[in-house]
Amino acid sequence: MNNYYITFRSITGAQKAVKILERSGISISMQRTPKNMVTEGCGYAVKVKEDKAAAAVRLLKSSGVNYGKLFIATDSGYREVIG
Repeated sequence: MNNYYITFRSITGAQKAVKILERSGISISMQRTPKNMVTEGCGYAVKVKEDKAAAAVRLLKSSGVNYGKLFIATDSGYREVIG
């Protein structure tokens, strides 16, 4: 099963996402955004399992949490997906 990464430009945004997702029972972890995903500066990412990624994105959108991009991590690397 692949992991998805939801990126944020600030630690505050990522922390807000963590609170919302954990309260809803979605298991996640927060980390610095992997360098392969960053186009400018640094940031933070929330890692979520593939089977929970769509629900996580919907929940963040409905909660008004702005995130940067959504990536999928596969055996061949990271690929941006529309989220």
